Amino acid sequence: MDNLSEIIKDYLLAENTDYAIMINGDWGCGKTYYIQNTLFEKISEVKSQVKNSPPKQKWISKSENNPEFKPYEPVYISLYGLSSVDNIYSRILSSLFPFLQNKVFSAITAITNRLLKSKDIDGISEDERKTLESFVGIASNKVLFFDDLERISKNLDIQEVLGFLNTYTEHKKLKTIIICNDDKLPKDYIEFKEKTVRFTYNYQASIDLVYDNILSKFKSTEYRTFLSDNKAILIRIFESAKYSNLRTLRFILETFQKIFNAVTGTEYKKQILERLFFFTTIYSVEYKEGVAKKDLDSLFRAENYFPINPSSFLGNNNEKKEEKEPEYFERFCNKYDNIRSSFYYYPAVANYVHFGYIPADFESLIETIKDDIKKDEESEDAVSLKKLKNWELIEGGEFNDLIGHILGLVDKCKFNLYIYPAIYAQLIQLEYMQIENFKLTNEIKNLFFKAIDESKKTHKFEYTFNMRIPQWDYTDKSGGKDKYQEIYDYALRANEEVGNLEYKNEVDKFVEMVSSNNIKGLEEYMYNINNKDIIKNINAETLFEKLLLAKGTTIKMFVHGIYAFYPDNSLFSLSDEEIAFFKRLDELIDGYFSKIESRPIESAFLFYLKNKVKSILARNTYQG
Repeated sequence: MDNLSEIIKDYLLAENTDYAIMINGDWGCGKTYYIQNTLFEKISEVKSQVKNSPPKQKWISKSENNPEFKPYEPVYISLYGLSSVDNIYSRILSSLFPFLQNKVFSAITAITNRLLKSKDIDGISEDERKTLESFVGIASNKVLFFDDLERISKNLDIQEVLGFLNTYTEHKKLKTIIICNDDKLPKDYIEFKEKTVRFTYNYQASIDLVYDNILSKFKSTEYRTFLSDNKAILIRIFESAKYSNLRTLRFILETFQKIFNAVTGTEYKKQILERLFFFTTIYSVEYKEGVAKKDLDSLFRAENYFPINPSSFLGNNNEKKEEKEPEYFERFCNKYDNIRSSFYYYPAVANYVHFGYIPADFESLIETIKDDIKKDEESEDAVSLKKLKNWELIEGGEFNDLIGHILGLVDKCKFNLYIYPAIYAQLIQLEYMQIENFKLTNEIKNLFFKAIDESKKTHKFEYTFNMRIPQWDYTDKSGGKDKYQEIYDYALRANEEVGNLEYKNEVDKFVEMVSSNNIKGLEEYMYNINNKDIIKNINAETLFEKLLLAKGTTIKMFVHGIYAFYPDNSLFSLSDEEIAFFKRLDELIDGYFSKIESRPIESAFLFYLKNKVKSILARNTYQG
């Protein structure tokens, strides 16, 4: 930034200038911050050609504490929302005399604006005119900084604004500097810009310098040390994103302090904080770039998304790729491809970035991260998987031993279900590249089938399972996709089978609570929003049959639970299964009321249930 200060200094020292200088830079790049906190100070060190008045006290020497020339004084004026050039002078006065209150200020500026347009104003005496003219004049040691040129009102012509500013540069010879982001200005403004502006300095943020500046303002020594140690990774993230918004940088460092303070204890604290800082930084950059929440929610897939393309290793994938616009998730993965292996997705932190609060169960997230780190550091299995993933770093003699060890772990079913497709995909690539003449035999394939079957005993169903396992790159020409598809589909079916069994057990448990009039159990279950998916899996006929046999208090609790799942003040995007359940339940209640001659007391709660069901269906926003 020293170049900019030298340019401005030369401009100030030049005599009889009739032009302005423009400082151009992206929004949030820190140009205004640099100008006000660094450049202004340097400007005040430069002497102008305006002489100081002699001291009023006769006993003070003219040379004592009275340098001959006044220093330059910067005056900052924002043009944000400017709707008329007539208001520019008002804004200058506001900067020169900030003590002026609104009413007095309005009166003075109204009169001074009239003075600018006319020399003959009725009702103003000569003495009053001279007094006002002292306000009208701007001393030539003032340096006018006009910021936010691109943020003037859309109804105001920018040519008119530049023309007005030209009166200060060309006619009054005032040093004038215009600050803007010219990417946001009309494309044709360049045609008349040169009338007012001679030089344009393109300001580029120095993340490095600003990072240190922000860091120094935190009181906590421990936090400053952490930020200093992790500076390189933040800069790398910004570089990967081609991002330089310093407001976002400040947001990240200030926001993360609360997370930093929430991580207590000493075991794995450093590693936990590093993971959280990495995620907070990447997520904040994407969020501040205006990415929609629904797209940001897809980033949980990035933790395990590494598209497989063996042919790309050997340069055999030169056929023209199908042209299509990549989805946000793919663009994200490509943008951070070189650092994405360190990415872990944390929904609680994502919500904190959006809404500004850390959830009460944040400690459970810390414990989960701690457990993951322990597994990565202490597990021989995890170490072996890392070696397989980075096989190109292995010495030739170690390769066969590693493959044998990995297959031995598969035979013993040592991995989670989603790991098996990843290992198999890696082996397909090694076979394709003929590494150490490795062959993927039917015996090895059956080993994976057996391991997947065995893992169903301990696996818990995951909705997003297909997103946690590797996807084969559609552009790959190696032929490995068909081999991989067998294991991929087999693992998907295993997850579905586990899910079906879990749902059956969950439904049986829920129906039993209704049958046995377990009021307390129903209350605990249905007041937990995480159990809402029971509605997708339960059979409406079975449930209604049990409700008819249940006590009134049980039916009442079920109705209250439905209200908890689907509040009255909300809209819903119901799944096809939910819609089918509520429509069938509505039919069953109608059928029940049509058959009975008198309504027992318990049926009153069924009437409330029927109204609620109709309300839920009416509030549904899903049109699929």
